[in-house]
Amino acid sequence: MVEADLPSVVMVSNEVGELRYPTMIQRRDAKSKPIISWRADDIGYQLAEGSKVHIRFLIKPELKPRECRYFKGDTPADMGKNLALALLNDTTIG
Repeated sequence: MVEADLPSVVMVSNEVGELRYPTMIQRRDAKSKPIISWRADDIGYQLAEGSKVHIRFLIKPELKPRECRYFKGDTPADMGKNLALALLNDTTIG
């Protein structure tokens, strides 16, 4: 268990250890347990006055037209070959 002052940032890598998966009984029991949620004042944290986020400007991203192509062939290998040829010859794909 680790204690830290709030606000805190916690990062955990995948090297922490093996994941522990719940058993079927634990999963079933979890469905009947209440969901507890806390607000900042419930845990004694005072929010700072004013906003810490300042928005300088917003940009609407440009929507690019999309095209869906189907490649035909007698086998999946033929379809893959036709796709590879189209990628090789057409600079607008990808």
